Amino acid sequence: MTPHPPARRVLRAGLVWLVISAGTAVRAESEADLDRLSTLPTNCAALAATPWPRSAQAQAALLRLMEVAADACNNDAAFLAALGGAWLEVGDAKQALLRLERALLLDPDLLPAQADHALALAALGEPAAREELVRAWQSRTDVPPVLWKRLNDPAPRLARGTTVTVPGRADADMPAPGWVQLREVQLLTGYENNLVQSPRLSELTITPPDGPVTLPLARPLAPRAGGAALLDMTWQGAISPSNTRSYLVGIQASTRHAPGDSDTDWHSVRLGLGAYQTAGDWRWQLQGRAQYAGGALSEDSRMWRLGLGAEGPAGNCSQRWYVETEDRRYREIPINDTQVEGVSASLLCAVPGLRGWTLGLSVARGQDRARLDQRPGGNQKKSGAGLRLLIGLGRSGRDNNPWFLDAQWRYSHSKDEEGFSPLLENNVRRSTKNQQLVVELTGPWFELAAHRAESVIQVLVSREKSNLAVFSFEAASIYGGLRYKW
Repeated sequence: MTPHPPARRVLRAGLVWLVISAGTAVRAESEADLDRLSTLPTNCAALAATPWPRSAQAQAALLRLMEVAADACNNDAAFLAALGGAWLEVGDAKQALLRLERALLLDPDLLPAQADHALALAALGEPAAREELVRAWQSRTDVPPVLWKRLNDPAPRLARGTTVTVPGRADADMPAPGWVQLREVQLLTGYENNLVQSPRLSELTITPPDGPVTLPLARPLAPRAGGAALLDMTWQGAISPSNTRSYLVGIQASTRHAPGDSDTDWHSVRLGLGAYQTAGDWRWQLQGRAQYAGGALSEDSRMWRLGLGAEGPAGNCSQRWYVETEDRRYREIPINDTQVEGVSASLLCAVPGLRGWTLGLSVARGQDRARLDQRPGGNQKKSGAGLRLLIGLGRSGRDNNPWFLDAQWRYSHSKDEEGFSPLLENNVRRSTKNQQLVVELTGPWFELAAHRAESVIQVLVSREKSNLAVFSFEAASIYGGLRYKW
């Protein structure tokens, strides 16, 4: 999870505050736009790289999650191989064979899928494939020892008929239509060179009717750097009444504390609900979210969002289409209240020739409508694009703990339909362009039954340029710490 966007500072310096504070909502909406861009199809690569838990309850929970994502990941060979292996682990060779055959059709050279495919056939009374594979691999030096162990000792779990029990599992092709919950706590510490995303200004040029005037600021605006700590707590629950339908609920609380600049601290709470329905190769989503955010130097805001989306295959990729509407209200300056409608599309594909690499592309368009005519700049047109690269660093599979890299580049552009203020650049229509590069590296710390901890390193570089200097800034941060799941 990337760091929460820093709080938007309400600038209070005489005339500067008058012309800038009314634009706070627009910059906050830029964050919402980026949030939409970062929503890509189900993260197949991350699920494929998840280590296989030791407890039966945790195994069942992971298997349910993978099956929910199976439609969207139907063209991801590594994911299908991991899902087939998971079915093999719980003793269902028939289900394993279906997934493994699809994985080998997409990538015939996938070694874990070859081994598990042979073991599944052996469990179904066809040992010839396993014996042939053992002979074929005798001279190979690139076969991991764990695969050799499974191939040469297939009996303990499958041939003797002993299976791992999946709590509540029905005889349908979907595991356990029951309740699943996941919890996560993340604690990171690091450094930011611009805690409040402030511009660097020592003077401001205003443009009254009788000509431009340059005014020195009583308190020049400059970035404030310092150390900080991020705490994020998430709870998610899901229930699947049938093998084609599921419902999700989640709550997330986040906060940042900077000991040297505590007035830059911020906090937020989000509540999300979702309903998912599979129809053929497509999965439809109805999602709702409510959020409260605030801080000493940011304006308290409340947001409600409702969206409808669909995920499905696109050749060897997964595609996602999404439409949404959002309502945002501000406590201190209600003139900034806004209604946003938007549409986005994204594509997620395995990179040919690079096993464990997944590339995503997203685009978005939107309209930000002012709820009151007095809002500076009036309505806004929004657009954006994003690239995402997911890389498993190390051999994938359920018997090791590889490091995982998630790199995202995001771009958004917003332009007012009316002049922002006669006092700034002769009432020019504001145009703002934002770029962000977010890189997250996660790796194993420890795993014990249903409990798992990861090492996390996050780097964020952000740059916003505007034809109105008070809306331009540059910021960078680096954080590291632990993410604990159970």
